[in-house]
Amino acid sequence: MNKTSFLLCLNGTKQSQIAAEMAFELAQKADAQLTAQHVIDTSTAWDFLRNEEPGFIGSGLYIETFEILKKAQREIANKLMEKYESVIENKKIDSITVIDEGAPVEEICRRAQNHDLVIVGHHYSAAKFSVQNRWHHATSAVAEGLANQCPKPLLIIQKSEPAFWQDMQILVSLEHMNVSFIRACLRTALFFGVTPKIICLMSGYHEEKADELVKNLRNTHSDLLEIDIQTKVVRKANQVDQLHIDLWSQEPAELEFDYTLFQKSLLLVPTREIGGKRISILGVEANEMVAQLSIPAILMWPEESIRSHATPDRDFEKLTA
Repeated sequence: MNKTSFLLCLNGTKQSQIAAEMAFELAQKADAQLTAQHVIDTSTAWDFLRNEEPGFIGSGLYIETFEILKKAQREIANKLMEKYESVIENKKIDSITVIDEGAPVEEICRRAQNHDLVIVGHHYSAAKFSVQNRWHHATSAVAEGLANQCPKPLLIIQKSEPAFWQDMQILVSLEHMNVSFIRACLRTALFFGVTPKIICLMSGYHEEKADELVKNLRNTHSDLLEIDIQTKVVRKANQVDQLHIDLWSQEPAELEFDYTLFQKSLLLVPTREIGGKRISILGVEANEMVAQLSIPAILMWPEESIRSHATPDRDFEKLTA
């Protein structure tokens, strides 16, 4: 059996440092190998320099400048990894470092195939794009791009507080119950040492009452008997007719609870590929959901990554992909 492994996306930002601290704690709790990956973004650098067709000067000077820039990026990457290694060497964590070149989202997704969890820092900002805040959007694009493309569960860390979560709040749909997904989430909560809580999202047009639905769910699945299960009714945004609401419909839904309730929780959001897009359970594209939520931590979990769940309690590796 291969050892459980986490992939940490590393750069020089404060958000990345916060994510690294969380990755250290999770790796220790799960006895997991931690791979720290830094991607030298040659894709953006070349897009900035290149021209479709030569004008007053040829491409030679641009290529020379690109090579100089890439060399400088490599020096920064080496210094970053040296510092990281000095921080982690006394933490008794099985850790390796890798430096890749290319488009960050593509390179991270490539390595993610061989890991069980991807961890990335993200700086939430309510500001719309402008020349003044273009740097924020450039650095945030990685986490938001991963939300749409990462093939494995993606843990997005936005704040250093709380130091660790008091529970894991798992969003599920009563209309499209995925029991394998729920079991994987419960085992992950056990692995991280947090209390799992399930929030069942309902459209509100069931003939059966919410408490009866939860009771039947517990009776059908014995592993849910001791789990805190709540129900929340979903309403579609700006929609008068609330009948036949589909949570996976690519139409944004409004929940009847406040996201500020998750300031001390890890919010776990399932996603699915629908119509060529990565859609969250709330009908919002995954990257948009990450961009809009200011809570400390979000775990975006593609349901397609679920494999087998007839595994020992400590076997995290077989919960995904």
